[in-house]
Amino acid sequence: MVFHYQSIQTHGVMTPNGKKVKETLVKVENGKGIKTVSIEDHKGIHSDTMPLSNSEMKNIKSHIFMPKLFHSVTKNVMRKKKGSTHRISKKGTRKSKR
Repeated sequence: MVFHYQSIQTHGVMTPNGKKVKETLVKVENGKGIKTVSIEDHKGIHSDTMPLSNSEMKNIKSHIFMPKLFHSVTKNVMRKKKGSTHRISKKGTRKSKR
């Protein structure tokens, strides 16, 4: 028996900087699964994908709720988003000793 499963959830939030939409996707086909998080804000769309572990696959097949399923993927998305735009060089801030 082959197990196929797909779930997409979308959450929208209004922030002071504008609308922010978070979309989560779980997809299982042919015994392999992925989990994806996409965040769309005023800077663009940021997403990341990770494979499902064996225990997560087992819980999905048994219809068990996992509250922290997307936690690590969301951290990766936020880390990628901030990494390239928020780096500030600190040249000339060193004090000389006299």
